[in-house]
Amino acid sequence: MTNKLAATNLWVLGIVLSLLGEDLARAAEGDHQHGPAHQTHEHHGTEGQESRPIRNAEDWWNGAHLAGGWCGGRRWLSDRGADLALVYTGELMSNTRGGANTNGATEYLGSVELTAELNVEKMGGWNGGTFFFYYQHLHGHGVTADHAGAFQAITYLEADPNRYDRLMEYWFRQSFFDDKLAFKAGKMDGNADFAATENGGYFLQSSAGFFPSLAFPSYPDNGLGFALFGKPAEWLTLQAGIFDAAPNSDSISGGPAMLSRDGGHVGLFEAQVHTARWVPGLPGTYRFGAWYSTGGADEVPFFPEPQPGDPPPPALKRFSSNNGLYATFDQMLFKETEDGAQGLSAFFQFAWAPDGRNEVSRYFGGGLVYNGLFPGRDEDVLGVFTCHADFAQRLKRAEDRTHETVIEVVYNAQVNAFLLLQPNYQFVRHPNGEQGARDAHVAGLRWALSF
Repeated sequence: MTNKLAATNLWVLGIVLSLLGEDLARAAEGDHQHGPAHQTHEHHGTEGQESRPIRNAEDWWNGAHLAGGWCGGRRWLSDRGADLALVYTGELMSNTRGGANTNGATEYLGSVELTAELNVEKMGGWNGGTFFFYYQHLHGHGVTADHAGAFQAITYLEADPNRYDRLMEYWFRQSFFDDKLAFKAGKMDGNADFAATENGGYFLQSSAGFFPSLAFPSYPDNGLGFALFGKPAEWLTLQAGIFDAAPNSDSISGGPAMLSRDGGHVGLFEAQVHTARWVPGLPGTYRFGAWYSTGGADEVPFFPEPQPGDPPPPALKRFSSNNGLYATFDQMLFKETEDGAQGLSAFFQFAWAPDGRNEVSRYFGGGLVYNGLFPGRDEDVLGVFTCHADFAQRLKRAEDRTHETVIEVVYNAQVNAFLLLQPNYQFVRHPNGEQGARDAHVAGLRWALSF
C-alpha cells in the first residue's frame, strides 16, 4: 500500500513539474515590464488569460492557472475539444474545544482531482455530445468521527476510507434542441443534478451539499445511472433519473453492471421553477423532488441496548423499499449593480424520510452568502450556514439521540484565478444527536490550487 501511494504521489509530482517548467522559467526570466495586455484580469472568464503569453512573474500570477497555458498546449487542446483540469485541495482542520476529543485533534486531508471534458463536436463528431471523466486521489484524515464526534461530516471532502485512488465519474451527456432536452448516462454523482443548491457550494459542511434523509448515489459513493432533463418553458425544468441503489465504491465501474438487480435501484424526480421572469435581476431557482428506492432499508432500532441479564431485543426487520421528499431554494435578494454579480443571496433546504427506516427523519438547512462584500474584493464570498438534523423518534427513545445542529461561517478569498483560500469555523450543537455530548468547536483552513 505504501509503495502504491508513493508511486501515485511521484506520478502527480511529475505531472505538476512538467506542466510548470517552461512557463515558470519564462516568468522568472521576464523583463518585468507592464503592458496593457495584463493590466485588467477578470476571473469569471479565463479564455483571454490562457491565450496570452507569460512574459514575467506578474503575467503568471494574474494568469488563469498555476501551470500557465502549458506553452499554448492548453488552448490547443481546448480548440480541439479536450478541456483538462488538475486541482489540488488541502484542508487543515482542528477540533479546538468540546466534541469527542481535543488531544491531537488537528488533521490534514488532501485531494488530487483530475478531470477531462471532451466536446464531441469540436473533435469532429456531432453536436451536443460531451464525455466527462473524473479521477481522485484522497489522502489524510478528517476530524469528524474521531474528534468532533459529529453525525454530519465537518467537510464534504471526508470519505471512508480517507485514502484511495478512484475513477469517481465517467459519463456521457447528449443535448438536443438548444439544450431544451438532454440525457446523461454513466457513473456519476446524483447530487450534481438532484437536490442541489448553488449557494451551498461555498461551504465546507457536507450537509450544505448532500444532506441527511437523502439516499441515492453521491460523493464518495457515486454510482451508475441514467438521467433525463427537459425544459418545456424558460421558467420550468423537469428531470428524472434512475441509479443503482447500492453502488460498489471500490469498483472502477461503480457496480457490477448498469442498473443491476443485486442492490436494487433508486428513482428520482425533480421539478425546478426559475423565477427570473417574475423578479427581473434577482434570479432564483426552487427545486421540489422525491426519491424511491427498491434497495431496501434496515429498521431503525427502537429498544435500548440490553443490559446483562435482560432478554434479547426483538430482531430488526429489513424493509424492501425506502423513499423521501426534498426541496431546495436559491434566491438572490439584493444586487449592488444591475449588471454585476455582487450582492446578497439566500438558500434553504428541507428533506423528509420515513421515521422507521432512516436515522434522520427530518432535515432543515439554510444560509446567506454575500458576493463582494468588501471594496476591491468583488469575487470573495462571505457565508453563514446552519443545518439541523432531527433523528428518528426510535433513536430518541432507544439511544437518547435527538438532534444535531451545525452553524458554519466561511470566507472564500479568491486570491487570484488559480488560488482559493477558505478560512472556516463550525459550531456543532449535540454532536451525533447525543444530549450529553460536549458541543464541538472546529476551525481550519482549506485551499485549492488549479494547475
